[in-house]
Amino acid sequence: MKKGVKTALAVALVLLFSGLGLLAWSASAHGGPAGLWNKAALRLNWSVGSAEDLAGYTVCQSGEAHFSPDEVRRIDLGWVAGTVKLEPGGDTIAVKERCSKPLGEDQKLCWKLENGTLSLRFCSALHTTMPGKDLVLTFPAGWIPEKVSVDVTSADVELRALRVGGALSIDATSGDLHAENCVCIDLKASTTSGGIDLQGCEADSGLSLGSTSGALRAQDCRCDRLRAAATSGDIHVAGCSAKELELGATSGGVRCEGVPAGCDVSIDTTSGEVRLSLLDTSSGQELSIETISGDVYLDVPGAIDLDFDTVSGGMSGRLEQGGKGCPEVGIDTTSGDLILGSFH
Repeated sequence: MKKGVKTALAVALVLLFSGLGLLAWSASAHGGPAGLWNKAALRLNWSVGSAEDLAGYTVCQSGEAHFSPDEVRRIDLGWVAGTVKLEPGGDTIAVKERCSKPLGEDQKLCWKLENGTLSLRFCSALHTTMPGKDLVLTFPAGWIPEKVSVDVTSADVELRALRVGGALSIDATSGDLHAENCVCIDLKASTTSGGIDLQGCEADSGLSLGSTSGALRAQDCRCDRLRAAATSGDIHVAGCSAKELELGATSGGVRCEGVPAGCDVSIDTTSGEVRLSLLDTSSGQELSIETISGDVYLDVPGAIDLDFDTVSGGMSGRLEQGGKGCPEVGIDTTSGDLILGSFH
């Protein structure tokens, strides 16, 4: 263990650049810093659209429409308020809209099927006093589209057992996102104030989560690289199989449980505490943890090679120094403590 000696200027620079870096990282999930501020306005662009923007769309008069799965290769879904649910069921691509109040002609769902892309829109005109609507899209169990994009404002989104041959993207302003047992090549989910919860999802290439104030949670997911960034929300990753975990929060805490052997982990926080548990330390992996004022809790079952650098924090607990092949752990903290031992 070593004590780092830093001047007041160095500490100030660390605070400044760490905070700015984490904010930019979180904002990147929303299309850069400008995206954080303009996201809500941009989200409504398609619903404000003129007649030209909605050219070729058909108003769903009965609140229900069916499409052949052979004709639908991509889904482009834009919704404002209420709920959106995609789940397996039936032999066709079925779209069902429900609302507690009668809807006018320009308040009903409209759709367009063109060149294999099924586009679904909340309504044909913007209504500021319009009630929320529930949308359910069901699909055959064996149907695998090339791409699925879900873009909502304040609606909650729920995806179940959806298999996508390419990218799956979910974007929301204030709605919560929940995906269960979904499989794709690349999965990206972002929200401004809503939470994100993924369970049992697989993404061959990568899984990316981003939120400004909502909590992020991924459990029993499989991917090559898992990346999660939040500004004030907590991050919780449990039982996920990945080669790389990259987690960052500004004021929220980070909890990472059941990290498999060989998985490289990078955690960066400003004031949130970090809790990290390893399943096995028999194979080499790199763990990097940086925090300004948060405490770091490590649950380590065996030997590690620890490099601990701090300004005012201390270290407590047992530490079995390792040798060749054990994880290399680098921890840099300004005022937080390092605590070794089990946690729950």
